[in-house]
Parts: sequence; structure tokens; C-alpha cells
Amino acid sequence: MLLNRGLGGSMLDLGEQFSDNSNQIRDAEKRLAIQHTFIAQLRASARDTKSAEESLEVIRDILRGLYNQRSQLRRRIGGPKRSSAVPRRAKNGKHRGQLRR
Repeated sequence: MLLNRGLGGSMLDLGEQFSDNSNQIRDAEKRLAIQHTFIAQLRASARDTKSAEESLEVIRDILRGLYNQRSQLRRRIGGPKRSSAVPRRAKNGKHRGQLRR
């Protein structure tokens, strides 16, 4: 079982951390959509959007941090690596599937 110290020193399973992170991302994405709608409503009524746009930036920063956390969790869990999808060169320098001459 993969365990790691979470916030506050408690032991959390990496899978639980990933699940919590996914829920936080989903909530932040919903808040982001709601904030976009709110800003559009303010603009439609010719009202000042500065404060709402500042809040939007805060939500974006939070979301960016959550995405970074998810990426780190994936690395620690040992999930699929994107680089493995890129074909590697064979020892003779030819790509796989290329006809030999």
C-alpha cells in the first residue's frame, strides 16, 4: 500500500489523495465557470468587473496549483508516462515498422 504524509501529518493513501485532488479540481472548475458567467452578467449590465476578474484570477491560480499537485501525484503513483507513447528509434537508427532494405 502506498502511503504518504498528507497535510497535518496524517497518513493518506496516494489513491485517496488523488481522489481528493480530483474532487477539488472539479469544484474549482465549476467555480471558474460560475465566475465567467457572473462576469458576463456584470458586463451585460454595464457594471464594473474588476473585482470579479480579480476573483477569477485567484480561482485560476488555485486550479493551476491543483493541476500541478495532480501531476506530482501521478508521478508518485507511477501512472502512465506520456513519453512512452512516443516511438523510440531502433538500435539501427530506423523507426519501428519501417521496412528493411
